[in-house]
Amino acid sequence: MNTGAVQGFWHAPNFLLGVLGGALGQPGRKAYIQAQPPAFQNVNDGIRRAPSSYARLHYYAALSFEFRADDGRRRLCRFRVIPIDRGEESGLPDARDRREPWNERRRPEEWKSPDHLRREYHRRLNTRGSIEYWLQIQTHTCTPGDTNAIYNIGQAWPPETHPWMDLGRLTITEPLNPATTESLRFRVSNLPPELSLPEPLSPFDYRSIGWMRAHIYPVVQSWRALLQRTRTSLGLGLPVQWDRPRLATWKRFRAPHTATFALPLTSDEHDKVEAFLRASRDHWFETLPDVTTLHSLRCFIINAEDDTTQPVLMLNTVYDGELRDHLDDLLFNSGDLVLDLLSLLNPETSTNPHRLREWLLTTSLKEDTYFIGGVQQSRSEILENQRLRTKLHEVLSAHDALLRPMDPEAIRHFLRGEILSADPTEALPRAPSATLGIPARARAMLDLLYSLANPVSGLLVRDILSWVGRRPLHYRVLLGAALLPWGLYTVLPTLALLSCIRILEASEPDAPPAELSPERLARLEASEDHRLMNNLTFMATVKSSWLRRLLLRVILNGAERGSRHLWVDGELAGIDTIHFARFLSLNGGRQLLFMSDYDGSWRRYLDDFLGPGSRAVVPIWSNLVGCPKTRWLFGTTPGFADNFLRFTRARQLEPLLWFSAYPNMSMPNKLSDKALRDGIFKVSMTRDEAQRWLDLLNR
Repeated sequence: MNTGAVQGFWHAPNFLLGVLGGALGQPGRKAYIQAQPPAFQNVNDGIRRAPSSYARLHYYAALSFEFRADDGRRRLCRFRVIPIDRGEESGLPDARDRREPWNERRRPEEWKSPDHLRREYHRRLNTRGSIEYWLQIQTHTCTPGDTNAIYNIGQAWPPETHPWMDLGRLTITEPLNPATTESLRFRVSNLPPELSLPEPLSPFDYRSIGWMRAHIYPVVQSWRALLQRTRTSLGLGLPVQWDRPRLATWKRFRAPHTATFALPLTSDEHDKVEAFLRASRDHWFETLPDVTTLHSLRCFIINAEDDTTQPVLMLNTVYDGELRDHLDDLLFNSGDLVLDLLSLLNPETSTNPHRLREWLLTTSLKEDTYFIGGVQQSRSEILENQRLRTKLHEVLSAHDALLRPMDPEAIRHFLRGEILSADPTEALPRAPSATLGIPARARAMLDLLYSLANPVSGLLVRDILSWVGRRPLHYRVLLGAALLPWGLYTVLPTLALLSCIRILEASEPDAPPAELSPERLARLEASEDHRLMNNLTFMATVKSSWLRRLLLRVILNGAERGSRHLWVDGELAGIDTIHFARFLSLNGGRQLLFMSDYDGSWRRYLDDFLGPGSRAVVPIWSNLVGCPKTRWLFGTTPGFADNFLRFTRARQLEPLLWFSAYPNMSMPNKLSDKALRDGIFKVSMTRDEAQRWLDLLNR
């Protein structure tokens, strides 16, 4: 079905001309419409400019059907669908559209995202539960005086002589995903006995449109199904989405994603925002679990340093999927809390969530380094895996006597059968975790090669060798041979850089111990250890030397490359308690912001920084004003640990709001839950493999 009671084509030849014109873009559409005089008015009738919703449009079946009623008289009929309230359509063309109906370009004042209607429709279904329409019919009783023009879908039947009559109510309760939609076998020729498609006599017959749809559309759908099977076999694994302007998600080999927004505040807004966040904190914790794309969210304020700067509200999220979809999820499913917060800062757009979203996007910052503890694990998968572990323990307890004498592999098969036969309402996983497709893996490999091309990538040599050591033997041999020329290439530049760093370290004065008031320390400690997971937000000034700033950029780039390729097994340079960590340079590189979500106490976390994770954190911290001195970038000086802890506490910021979707799940549990899921759906295992899989249940 299409919008508009008439169509811009009416038989097979001009339909093909219209398709050709559309393929050539705006010049082609213009040439077609100007060459076909009736098309100008017909296209004007059907175009819609930025409608508010798919639920506010009228849809017409662009065909005339043969209709045989009980009285035996020969009739034709047409169908349409309209909103249940019979209200006026949204997006009707204005004078500018009517002058140039071929112009489909967005206007400068239009702000909605390209897939706004799709997302709005999903949101409307989620909030209202259903969308209803009237299905209507228009009939024409055939007479000897009728000509072939009665079949012309480029001409409407006058409603005065052919009134629209209600056939029934259509109720839509949930959207189908693209994969399901593509698998449907809808055919316009699948009709009840009372309806049929009239047979055309030639391509120029107005009835030829129906013939094309009945015979050509199934072929096109078969091609699309073949394309989807080919994509899946190549590992692309994504549904064919014909309604999206572009498909870029296959390029991403790192998920979940993170976004940080910097929102400037006036002094008055500062007080309002702080008061709002403190007063509504409990409400946030009640509503944010409904934001299904959200892993973690924090809000905090960076106060002004002097009269030349202003305070900034920082909003950071870790999320699944597309950023615009996530922001819509935040705006519409957080109980209006995000809307109310942003309205304090941008009252001009406070009544329009979409404008607020677009404004928010203009304030986003790019992180310099982003570490993900559980790569490619969405929030829904993490929670599904947690439910799977709980269910497996329940099954083991319920069937202990039966399972105890069984072989480990037999126990695994029994457990899998119980999971697959469980009630769907338990929301357990039914398949192993999704894996990266070939394009994403190829992109990751190219990015790794680009990372190794950096002449000072030798700073990561220890982590690279550790990563190689975890590969199977045949891979270790190949990678070792490939790394030999890389080592020769990078050794001299890396040694030169380390020598420059050592000269800097020797020439710089020792930093005095950081000052920290007991009141502030007590406030920070009071905000911690309420759950298994904690958060750290830290900001410090970068040393003023241009060489230090350049060095910090090099180190952050190396940390980002390591986070992409080397630290992807749940550990950040040996630290196995970090869920997410991100570094951002602020104010032109003069300040560094660090945000982390981690397990356990603050003291244990910082001790990890000084122990196994010193290679990842100490080299970065050493470029900050107030950090104790290092030796050869990675080594520490006497008294470094105590001064480092005090320095970090002194620069720590207290979030006004911090939320985690799974605050009592440890990082090792997240990884073992995923291993449980992947293992239970394997076709077969050896006895030892099955035993190791069962041992995961005790972690």
